[in-house]
Amino acid sequence: MGLMDLKDCPKEIFYRGKWNEDLFAKCIAVVGSRRITEYGRRVIEKLVPQLVQGGWTIISGFMYGV
Repeated sequence: MGLMDLKDCPKEIFYRGKWNEDLFAKCIAVVGSRRITEYGRRVIEKLVPQLVQGGWTIISGFMYGV
C-alpha cells in the first residue's frame, strides 16, 4: 500500500536534499508514541539497525519519542 492508496492521502510531501529515487525503492517509516517506553526503546534499538543493514531507507517525522 502506498500513500496515494490512502483515503485522505497527503496533498504534498517535502524533501530536503538532492532527489534520488533509488532511496525510496525500499523504504519504511518508524512510527511510535511521543513518549517512548523502555520496551519501545529496546525494540527500536534492535529493529532499526537491522533495517539499515538490510538497505532500507528509514523515514521519520522527527518528533520526540520513537
